[in-house]
Amino acid sequence: MNESVAALLMALPVSLSLAERDLVPVTLVRAGIRHLLRARLRAEAHAARRDAVLAELGDGPIVPHSPPSEQHVEVPAAFFEQVYGSHVKSSSGYWSDDIATLDDAEAAMLALTCERAGIADGQRVLELGCGWGALSIWMARRYPESRIVAVTDSVTQRAFIESRRPGNLEVITSDMSEFSTGRRFDRIVSVETFERMRNWKLLLRHIGGWLDANGTFFLHLFCHSSRVYPLEMEGARGWLERHFLRRAIMPSADLIDHFANDLAVEDRWTVSGEHYARTAEAWRVNLEARRELVLPILAECYGAASAKRWYYRWRLFFLVYAELFSYRGGTEWHVAHYRLTKRAQED
Repeated sequence: MNESVAALLMALPVSLSLAERDLVPVTLVRAGIRHLLRARLRAEAHAARRDAVLAELGDGPIVPHSPPSEQHVEVPAAFFEQVYGSHVKSSSGYWSDDIATLDDAEAAMLALTCERAGIADGQRVLELGCGWGALSIWMARRYPESRIVAVTDSVTQRAFIESRRPGNLEVITSDMSEFSTGRRFDRIVSVETFERMRNWKLLLRHIGGWLDANGTFFLHLFCHSSRVYPLEMEGARGWLERHFLRRAIMPSADLIDHFANDLAVEDRWTVSGEHYARTAEAWRVNLEARRELVLPILAECYGAASAKRWYYRWRLFFLVYAELFSYRGGTEWHVAHYRLTKRAQED
């Protein structure tokens, strides 16, 4: 089948159902994903839509609450230990020329994050949205005189981190809309958490209040080079949010500039989307290689009748990320890093 046929298939809900049951060849799935990405770019080319999203991100709650019918089952850590690398990092690795394994790519991005965030021993560090604890545990082990506080909204993630945390790491379970602290920090870091937030203006104001006078905030986002849009729930384009990225947005690379009123961007970096694409391909390879180990975990999580379908959904998710971030050589969708400082108060 040629790409025009792939485009037709992937535009139809039935095609997604077939892909979720491994009834569509992977080459055809990839071609269909690329078709949907082109359609997304055309749909998001209107300034009025961008303005509407910007207005939403400056108002309302920090976290968009989903009704109970939309709540997700929490996938256990055992699944991600099989699929991710040894650091259980749920975001992009960094693949320099001398790196060939997922474990090393995870370590390289963790080290790069600490370098760009200005992490040093003896600091008070807060991580907002710590996932499975890859960065917080990395910082706690490499900077033993520092005090690390990690915040997650997941009881499952907290239990996993608690089982392996060093003594200088504290884990707090809290929704970001409810989190508050009277402590001040030398460094605050956030890796792929803002994509699930809504009121960036208010959250950044809180972050400014939690920083020490000379503190800095480091932000890691996946983003589009110029367009910002919510991930939709309906139709073929809504598949990603329905199953994996609930109530998420795709930020634009300049989005932080619209809302950091209490903070100033001191430095920024672009990491090619090719790094994320290669990471997602490594996740897919691990998933396929450890299928017999993964299926019982998925059966426990989703039920025996749905385990295979969820296996293929996860594979499709990794394929979507691989195609998304490799699009146009990693220049369209990519990873952005920012380091922000507190603005000087006017007299």
